[in-house]
Amino acid sequence: MQRAMRSKVNRFPLLFFIVICFFSSITITQADWVQTDCPGGTIPALLADGIYLFAGTDGSGIYLSTDFGAHWTSVDTDLFSATQFAVLGGNIFVGGNTGVFSTNDSGSHWYSAGLDNYIVLSFADSGKNLYAGTYGNGILYTSDGGNQWHSIDTGLTDLFVQSLSSSGAYLFAGTADNGVFLSTDNGMNWEERNNGLTNTDIYSFTILGANVW
Repeated sequence: MQRAMRSKVNRFPLLFFIVICFFSSITITQADWVQTDCPGGTIPALLADGIYLFAGTDGSGIYLSTDFGAHWTSVDTDLFSATQFAVLGGNIFVGGNTGVFSTNDSGSHWYSAGLDNYIVLSFADSGKNLYAGTYGNGILYTSDGGNQWHSIDTGLTDLFVQSLSSSGAYLFAGTADNGVFLSTDNGMNWEERNNGLTNTDIYSFTILGANVW
């Protein structure tokens, strides 16, 4: 079981590692990529918040840079693997193999925000709610910064939720085997929406205008 779990959690594309190790200015046409002194190996998650750049690693915790990636400092959160970041209500949240942690001072101090026995694969926020997609435990949400979490799985037939995204009244969940699910009532009920999909292993979403990719 542990081997299968490890395999599923580690199926992040190598592209994440490349992104953190190299950066390029987006303001210059055909600019070169410059390698940074990035620690930690594979990087499933990145977050830019002002001058702060956070890198979540698969096995080495979280690293922080305040100089555009020139130097990195290990951030002690007791989180072995960090798979996702979210920002809500002035707090930064990170999810991984030992639940959720949060900081309200740009990473100087981190606090447990619940779900200690869950592997968190994805986040989405809508209003005051933060949603967490998990490995084998479906979707949960908190409306109080992580003090209490509530399971919302009605209609969700795949509890391995690799991606989440919200747009207005719509909340999308991407699962490991059963494709896309849609909720229009803040996650209380879910419906499968896979018409036209040729692959139902969904890793990520992005929303552009009225289109979901």
